[in-house]
Amino acid sequence: MGTLEVTKNGRLNVANYFVDTEFTDLPWNDRSHLLWIAVVDESGSREFSAVVEDCPLDSCSSFVRANVLPKANVEPIKLSRDTIAKRLAAIVDDAPTFWAWCPSLEDIALLGGHEEAPYRYEHYRDWDHQLMVGLFEERPELWPPNCEDLHSLADDSAIELPLNPNPHHPLSDARWGREVWRLALQARS
Repeated sequence: MGTLEVTKNGRLNVANYFVDTEFTDLPWNDRSHLLWIAVVDESGSREFSAVVEDCPLDSCSSFVRANVLPKANVEPIKLSRDTIAKRLAAIVDDAPTFWAWCPSLEDIALLGGHEEAPYRYEHYRDWDHQLMVGLFEERPELWPPNCEDLHSLADDSAIELPLNPNPHHPLSDARWGREVWRLALQARS
């Protein structure tokens, strides 16, 4: 699950990062684009959140229009996809482990129909990670091809989920993911 270690130069090497995104529509729809991303490290000392400044807002679903855009409109940082990628690369240490709340097969069936659910689960369950890596022409060399699943970790650890004070706000959601991870680690100790 990653650990904190201090490198020879005294820099804290943080291995775990918590990712959350918001997107214009469900990832399997052609109209889906990354709208907003946030990443928080396990120590809580490094955070990054930005709205994609040139995201095509006309492709937003009614859910996103009602629940995400009002929050994105007050987000102070709006950057190009390239700038977001550069900033992420600058704050993430080598060989990170990324964590995100991945939907279950049942969640995906509720969102997009039962017939397509197994295919969509297989291809889109780690959509936050996919959208983050999609900011780069090539995935950074030491970044993993997948993320770890906070949903499964929480279920396996039988923890009570903490309250998320601001759902559908990626920075709040990433911080919440970090807290879920911390509680799961404590439950396993």
